[in-house]
Amino acid sequence: MTDAAKQGRSEHWAAMWGQGLPRGAAFDTGDACVALSAWLQAHPAPGGGARALVPGCGRGYDTGALAAAGYNAVGLDLVDQAIDEAKKFFAELPAGHPLAASKEKVELVAGDFFEAELGEFDLIFDCTFLCALHPEAWEKWADRTVSLLKPGGRLVSLVFPICDKEGGPPYALLPDAVKGLIEPRGLTILEEQNPVPEELRHMPKNPFGAQTAFIVFQKPQ
Repeated sequence: MTDAAKQGRSEHWAAMWGQGLPRGAAFDTGDACVALSAWLQAHPAPGGGARALVPGCGRGYDTGALAAAGYNAVGLDLVDQAIDEAKKFFAELPAGHPLAASKEKVELVAGDFFEAELGEFDLIFDCTFLCALHPEAWEKWADRTVSLLKPGGRLVSLVFPICDKEGGPPYALLPDAVKGLIEPRGLTILEEQNPVPEELRHMPKNPFGAQTAFIVFQKPQ
């Protein structure tokens, strides 16, 4: 394991994108996270130019879902090719696609989550981003995530993969591990599904047999 990976900059993902990553292959789900989409139906953007961030956005499906729910949504990825593929995905959306009407509210940024100048957000969606980071970078992830949230902002955490696998990336996660990172930094839990209903599982055919949890944290006002 390289020092760069332990600082949250694994070369693993760049190598996968560099080999060519078809839509729907490996960690690319081919569409927005079903648990996020279900949650957004009941929790659209509050208005007033609310901003959302998806770190490790890949092709940007979840960024698009947040934009469709009314957010000014920023998709961030360390890998330039991932952002190029995301831009291509949105450029080629056919008229009538659920994400097409709101794609003007999507901003796609190639950059380092820990260093990029991003501003503050009303919502951050973490879906298979934390698990992509070496565990030695998790405390650093928690500090950065909380610092990017506005007062009253929410961290929506899709906890995956919940399993017994060793090593990574991706690294196995547990809801208690995520709560142990976030709650000591002053955020409280608004909602928790552990596990989510079967129809909301992330990548239900994943090779680890992993389960999914969904936790919404809020930063104090």
